[in-house]
Amino acid sequence: RFDNFSVDTAMVCCLLVDQYIHSNVVVKDVKSTVGSGDCLTAGLAYAIVNNLPLNEIASYGAACGAANCMIEELGMLRLEDIHALLPKTTVKVTPLS
Repeated sequence: RFDNFSVDTAMVCCLLVDQYIHSNVVVKDVKSTVGSGDCLTAGLAYAIVNNLPLNEIASYGAACGAANCMIEELGMLRLEDIHALLPKTTVKVTPLS
């Protein structure tokens, strides 16, 4: 369950009841950020529908949002870019006390 959710171009932050998850991926040579939030949401939806663990859900969101930045078409992404970005995505899980 997401208690709070914030989105940036290539970053996903999820504040849950007992943990904070931060996922990030760096994109060099950004072409456009228009549509990155929509692509990030699509990545989250894909991972959730496929019952992936929370850290992978955050990774897919960040990778899809970042993949959108790599091409000039607005709100578009390429599967090969997502696959290239996923291993470069960093996820940090911080337990909350």
